[in-house]
Amino acid sequence: MRILYTLAVRFYGMFVRFAALFNDKAAKWVEGRRNWQQKLPKFETGSTVLWFHCASLGEFDMALPIMELLKTKIPHSQLLVTFFSPSGMEHYHKRINRVDHACYLPEDTSSNARQFISNINPSAVFLVKYEFWSNFISELKEQNVPVVSVCSIFRKEQRFFKWYGGFFRKTLQKIDHFYVQEEGSKHRLRKIGIESISVVGDTRYDKVLEKSRNLVPNSVIESFLDGR
Repeated sequence: MRILYTLAVRFYGMFVRFAALFNDKAAKWVEGRRNWQQKLPKFETGSTVLWFHCASLGEFDMALPIMELLKTKIPHSQLLVTFFSPSGMEHYHKRINRVDHACYLPEDTSSNARQFISNINPSAVFLVKYEFWSNFISELKEQNVPVVSVCSIFRKEQRFFKWYGGFFRKTLQKIDHFYVQEEGSKHRLRKIGIESISVVGDTRYDKVLEKSRNLVPNSVIESFLDGR
């Protein structure tokens, strides 16, 4: 099954490369991964590299409060963020953040995963919401790197819970801990034999709450509201 999965990943890459001839977003996806080995950030030997993988900008927003907390708790750590989508890579810098390095995640093949992880040498990996790339997760497990899923949410129609989803269930079972958004996700994961789960909600609410407590007064808005 892993061979079929990898073939599907390669086929998807070929499809995107073809689409890049006509589609601007696909072209950015391809260009961002071109010669990706040469674009890898360099970390000093012994660095505490905390790697967050986000599909796009929405997942990056979810990760921000966690990154901020980790940077406070482990000031010397280096934050690496990888993106699947160009919309994340192109716009993440518009958020206030403490990211040290950002790059695209290469296609999910065993050789790419092995090379990427060996070069980065992460101390821990945080997969945000839906990002479960089987070859990368298997290689992280092989190298004894802790893998955590954060802000994840699981619905009954997802492939993990279908009769044909055995390969994908095994991928989830390699993850060390799940921080899920709601009780339903916890219940579904337990039904497929996963017990290391915490229900923590959606971290974007934490960010909104934090902002509401630190509002900067604006005389123009206050004048418009006129006490209402």
